[in-house]
Amino acid sequence: MNIKIKELSVFLLLLCMMAGGICVASDGMDDEAGSLRTITDNAGNIVENVPAVEDINRVILISPPILGMYYTLGFDIDKVIGANPNAIKNAKMGIFYEMCPECSDITADFFTTGFDVNVEELLNRNPDIAICDFDGHGKAFREVKEFPVVTILEGKDTRDPFKTAEEMISIMTTVFGNQEKGDRLIQYGEEALADVREKAAVIKEDDKLKAMVIHMTSDGKVDPRHKNFYSNFWLTESGLIDVASELEVNSQVDMEQVYEWNPDIMFIYFGPSSKDIIENNVEGVDWSSVQAVKDKKVFTFPRGVASWYPFGGESPLLIKWIAKTAYPDVFDYDMEKEVSDYYKEFFDYELSDDQVTRILNPDN
Repeated sequence: MNIKIKELSVFLLLLCMMAGGICVASDGMDDEAGSLRTITDNAGNIVENVPAVEDINRVILISPPILGMYYTLGFDIDKVIGANPNAIKNAKMGIFYEMCPECSDITADFFTTGFDVNVEELLNRNPDIAICDFDGHGKAFREVKEFPVVTILEGKDTRDPFKTAEEMISIMTTVFGNQEKGDRLIQYGEEALADVREKAAVIKEDDKLKAMVIHMTSDGKVDPRHKNFYSNFWLTESGLIDVASELEVNSQVDMEQVYEWNPDIMFIYFGPSSKDIIENNVEGVDWSSVQAVKDKKVFTFPRGVASWYPFGGESPLLIKWIAKTAYPDVFDYDMEKEVSDYYKEFFDYELSDDQVTRILNPDN
């Protein structure tokens, strides 16, 4: 009888893979070893020995954006025994530790460089499961083979942050539960995007502002990303013209190219503060002739649990913020209220007026 059950589980798993869906199956060990599952993750990996939701107590979040999404979905933060160093760095830059003081105990000391890991230190934590965004980020952890590693994103297409969020939510709720909250988060994002698209449709082509994202800066050069990255999505869906839309992947440009583009508005992820650029206080770089600087239309992306700019738990707010910031006469959003309502609904947290101000104006 056990052989037939196992064969049936494998058969159902294969059917699910052929249909392209996420598959969860029992491995037939329920009676003696607890309910272990086999999951096909979003990269197509068959991940065995995934504990039942109630049996997951020690979680590692390998990739930076996952910590914010994990928290947004309401999973137990006390079960996180490790996270990527950049996730912790980003948390310190916003108000995450104010909202979740226990998060300050999350460590990254078993990471060495990038996504490499000190295996001995890792195994001392005795993890039940590890979660990464892309397969490459989980490679070193997967090679340990002492615990399951689940990939939550498919491929490398990250242009559409709403599609990316849906992929993240689908597999994370499969692993950790709380599907109802995941559905609400997806619905919020869909409604926000639809509303922005409807309002942006009235902006005439000749009235659109030229925009640039400063993803990061290095040695006097700017990385504005490219047409297949979510920077392009945020700008174009908000009714802006992305000056970097023809760049190839991983391109950097010098200031001469920025002068040629002459964007009307700029948004900063990592790099100089908006204040330093507006006041032209960046050593070795002259921003003063750029139109966005002349008009003081240089803004740093908001930061709460994490920066809103990447895909993650807060990024659904970003589409409204960019649109409102660029075209205040077209988009009538009250961003202070939007932020307060969102944090109350999805984090069950009452923001103070000061916290709202710091989230929306991280350079002040």
